[in-house]
Amino acid sequence: MMRRSPFLQDPRDLLTHHVALAVESPMEEVRAMHIRAAEHQAELAKASGLTIAPPLLNPSVPRRR
Repeated sequence: MMRRSPFLQDPRDLLTHHVALAVESPMEEVRAMHIRAAEHQAELAKASGLTIAPPLLNPSVPRRR
């Protein structure tokens, strides 16, 4: 048995809910859920003024200037 969480909204409950939805959902719905989450994270980053990290340098790919 898990001990009680100190959080008002227990993130473990939310995670359990998301896992249950993913398991019972068709793959297209899971894909859409991931896209919505990525869009939400991008909006949060934009609102907070964060920039997108540059891609890792790959010597075989020419760099744009």
